[in-house]
Amino acid sequence: MKKFFLFIFLSSFLFAEEIKLPEEKIVGESKEIIKTKIFIFSPQTEEITFPEIEMPEIKIPEKEVKEEKKEEKGKIVNKNKENSIFISGGSFYTTDFNFSHKGNNISFEIYNNYTEGFRENDEKHSSGINFYKKGEKYSFDISFKGGEEELPGPLFFPFNTDRNWLNFQSGLTFFPDEKVSLSISQNYYKIDDLKTCFSFLEIKNDFDYFSSIFSFNRQDFFHNFSQNSFSEGIYSDIGNTKIGGKIKIIENQGARFVPYFKSPLIGGLNFEINGIYRIPDLWEDVINHTWAEIKQEELEPEEGYWVDLGYENENDRWQLKTGGKYTVWRNFYTWSDIDNNFLFQPFPEKFNQFTLYLNHSFSLTDNIKYFLECEKAIRSKDINYFPENSVNSGVILTYLPFILKLWTQYNGKRVSDGEQLDNFVVLNCDIKYKKENYQFGVKVENITDKKFFDVRGYPGERRKTLFYFEYYF
Repeated sequence: MKKFFLFIFLSSFLFAEEIKLPEEKIVGESKEIIKTKIFIFSPQTEEITFPEIEMPEIKIPEKEVKEEKKEEKGKIVNKNKENSIFISGGSFYTTDFNFSHKGNNISFEIYNNYTEGFRENDEKHSSGINFYKKGEKYSFDISFKGGEEELPGPLFFPFNTDRNWLNFQSGLTFFPDEKVSLSISQNYYKIDDLKTCFSFLEIKNDFDYFSSIFSFNRQDFFHNFSQNSFSEGIYSDIGNTKIGGKIKIIENQGARFVPYFKSPLIGGLNFEINGIYRIPDLWEDVINHTWAEIKQEELEPEEGYWVDLGYENENDRWQLKTGGKYTVWRNFYTWSDIDNNFLFQPFPEKFNQFTLYLNHSFSLTDNIKYFLECEKAIRSKDINYFPENSVNSGVILTYLPFILKLWTQYNGKRVSDGEQLDNFVVLNCDIKYKKENYQFGVKVENITDKKFFDVRGYPGERRKTLFYFEYYF
């Protein structure tokens, strides 16, 4: 405990950004739940995901964006470019290419990624395309990606095999009138010889004093089994308070009532009650991690409920978000090497967790911004890969056209299949030169080449240097 708070104090003079532990957030008015990845360096995603290091992109504060739009040698800088090309390359023969177009009602991107990885038999390759179109009475999106990756095995038992995969997602939403929407979507996976598809239907009606949301979800595990779920939710706004809930039935698993309540209290305090009860979709983990696989085909529903009391406040120079959250997980999926084949399968856990969190950023000057994010979790038992403590601290120095970010990421001790993994600190930097139509820079991840483990036997990424260039037109 003393080491944790000492690190928070010392990190005020160090550097980082965007560490997150599991967190649930409401998306729009649908009251659907999105979770962040379990490990601490990753973006939000719909599925439960596991350890990886992904360095956050620089986010330029609004004040600095305004500076970029000022006159420069008699010209007004125009940031509203519709197209961009991004290329990068660096350590381990890593290469990235991305072309994107973002219009008012249509957007798409094409990308290709390749890396040999820092370990032998650790090569990965993926390609994909995303497309989105919005009309007056509808919106449509489609995503197709595929790739292959080698499975190196743990250090104490290396093996050489690979995995091929495809993922196809699509969605269509109709707006017959201002108060009604109909959404249909699907998410299909093919990983080696395993195929599964998740289908979704949602009908939303807005009435004078409340909204009704009906949904139907189906999982098809081809040539094996299928599973359906239904839910009906009622939600209402009473002043600034949102209240409601839904009854959800999952085939062969029973029915649950999932409450929802969110209300501002006084002086920036907010109180929330929420929950999850759904068919789990863990396939994205199998795609993204060389040590994850799904053998237990039919999984019990994921189920959890939480209460969150938080405080938020901000002004022109600083932002503060802090509070406490108590979660009861009746069924949560982590990963464990159940059959001792050195590949990890889904493993259900039941536990309670109380989390204290603090996110703070402060502009020391017009050109220097400091930020600190930390979490302290108290659990009823040890859970695989979940650190008790995490700290993220750093600074962004902006002297346009140069932007420099330095940050450290601290991960506390974890347990992996009964074995304790040590804590570690990773130091990173990113420096870029940014102009009206282009930017280029270099990013160094894990500057000190720190050795650590994602899970038992699988080492984390070593030092990695990436050079990148992006052009807007």
